[in-house]
Amino acid sequence: MGAAANHLEAQLGHALLGCELPSKHFLSALKALTALRRAVDQIRSSRHTISAEEAASGLAHYTDAGGLTSMLDNEAESPRNVIRLYNIAYVNDPKEGKRLRAFSQGKLKNPLADFFSEQENMHEAISWQGQDFLVFVACFSLESDSLNLWRFYGRNGTGFSVVSPLAAFDTDPTHGILHGGGRLDRTKSAPPITLYKVLYDDKSAQEALDDLTAPLAEVTTLMGKVSTSSAKRIREISAAIVSELLYLYKDKDYGDEKEVRAVEARTLSDPELRQHPKTLDHFAKLFIETAPILFQQPGSSIVIGPKVDNSAAITLDIKHRLEKCGLGGCEVSQSKVSYR
Repeated sequence: MGAAANHLEAQLGHALLGCELPSKHFLSALKALTALRRAVDQIRSSRHTISAEEAASGLAHYTDAGGLTSMLDNEAESPRNVIRLYNIAYVNDPKEGKRLRAFSQGKLKNPLADFFSEQENMHEAISWQGQDFLVFVACFSLESDSLNLWRFYGRNGTGFSVVSPLAAFDTDPTHGILHGGGRLDRTKSAPPITLYKVLYDDKSAQEALDDLTAPLAEVTTLMGKVSTSSAKRIREISAAIVSELLYLYKDKDYGDEKEVRAVEARTLSDPELRQHPKTLDHFAKLFIETAPILFQQPGSSIVIGPKVDNSAAITLDIKHRLEKCGLGGCEVSQSKVSYR
């Protein structure tokens, strides 16, 4: 019951049950993993929380005409003003999830080396509480009208920037990404998703690894005292705990994106898991949807891309769609970027 209620020690104790540990090692393992979990929570809450000042201009999700039309496709009684979180396998960064794992420590050993092998694919499932969880992300930016973001994510300037205030999202990043279904239930009463600030600079990566070094060393020492099978299970649990951070650090080459992202991990049996229509390669993309959170809060807006043709007619269409959905308070504007 405690594990189901997200009680920290109860969750970890439940995860350790299959390790067949003697009581003295069980208590040591519980203590070490609790310390690791708290270190991860501290890093996430102190460094990846978005401040009101950072989000003063809103949080932008760049999309194309098809994406925006889908968001505004229904009447008010059946809104589609949702955000989709797609599986991490579809992202454009080939190093996604590997920034902390591959970060060079010079002569020092990276503290994550004992918990992740080079062969492990970060797009594969995370083992947690006897289930395999897949990671899904939705990407936003602190820049709502950026030339580079229009180029890369706004269909070369022909797309749209959907801007939401921070109030549309959860501001408490303590619940983590690993949990059961239902959080993103597509009803008006569903809790909003949490956004985390992505960090890019070497200093931030180094600081995170420094904070993880001591609790990971304690776990490594414990793994050397137990059976091979028990050590393997403890390694899996530790890797799952650390995975809460892995998707919040990206290569510094992507720094101008100023990304904030929603990260959720779900099982393949989760009732909220959906399939995008099949593409030309005959494989459907997997995603989950948020509750209807867009266009509602004061400060919401839609920015029309700088290369959209006939923007006056499109502005009229968008405003009409918003009115039909009962979302007429959402502002519609034209990009101010000079784009050839």
